[in-house]
Amino acid sequence: YGLYFMTKGGAYVPFPVGNIRYMAPERLLGLNGNVKSDVWALAMLVAELVLGLQLWPKLKISNVVRKILAFARSNNVLEKIAREHQCFEVYQNMDAGLRQLLEKCLHASPVQRPLPRELLANKCFADILQAEGEREKAKEDESKQQLESHLPPLPLLLRCPLSQIYHLWQLAGGDVQAELKKEGLIRSEAPILGLPQIVRLNGASVCPTRSQSHLMDDRVVPLKLQALLQRLSQLPACVYFPLLHSPRFTSQHQQFVLELQQLPLVIRERDIEYQFHRVRLFARLLQAYPYTAELLQREAAIDIPPLLRGAVWAALLEVVPNSGYGKIDKFTPTSTDRQIEVDIPRCHQYD
Repeated sequence: YGLYFMTKGGAYVPFPVGNIRYMAPERLLGLNGNVKSDVWALAMLVAELVLGLQLWPKLKISNVVRKILAFARSNNVLEKIAREHQCFEVYQNMDAGLRQLLEKCLHASPVQRPLPRELLANKCFADILQAEGEREKAKEDESKQQLESHLPPLPLLLRCPLSQIYHLWQLAGGDVQAELKKEGLIRSEAPILGLPQIVRLNGASVCPTRSQSHLMDDRVVPLKLQALLQRLSQLPACVYFPLLHSPRFTSQHQQFVLELQQLPLVIRERDIEYQFHRVRLFARLLQAYPYTAELLQREAAIDIPPLLRGAVWAALLEVVPNSGYGKIDKFTPTSTDRQIEVDIPRCHQYD
């Protein structure tokens, strides 16, 4: 889910995001954003549970892809899966209503598959939906009690947004590239290996085999926070959640800023504790904007944390976010990109 969200439904990467075994044929062909592809994936999961098996456990990914694409020529995908895994008898003894529902969901054409709301209206889910409310509430209460009794309290840092934690982690010496190299996920190759071997007169070229390092790798590399937590361990809890209108906060904040204000801006921007104070303060000011516009201007006159520079300037210039900005393509390269990269630091004098 996280990778799918970060890549805007797989639009920013050249490979399908998810588990290949549960993907619909159209997803493997590069079509994204169709909710009926999720209906297919759900049906494949349910089929595994009902048939009591794991789909193609010993096949290579390339062979699994061929199997799924071959379903486009099949009239009954569920029956074909059952026959391939030697459990046709289980398929025949399955509840008729559930079998028909799964067969509809596993139709090769997305047009023929039901929508999620049509699935919920199916009689197979009637009893489940009726008892869902009571069971969910009891389960929620039980889970809450278990968490409170077994889990140690989380560090206050982990209550901050992930973008802030990552920014501070980098200031504490964190380097994603180095961590990925340690795990072998980044491998450097000689540039000459990327040159084409043959260039024809019509413009076509014959290139060497593409490196395997460009392919999808689903390994997870945890980034250690111990160094950052240790650096911030002495900070009081009130710094994490600044009370803007508290007299005590105002006096403490003024004293802290005056101590470090004499230092050059470059040093302040690399100081972890100072940046933590500023990021948490500006985040709270932006949350309360426009009611904190005056206080935001006063703090911005001292300095603006690099992490929130864009949001702070938008607030100072009274730029209101709207749907029009979201529709602008900000990823496709244009001829003005390089000029903007040069002009922004020069105009704002940040570098």
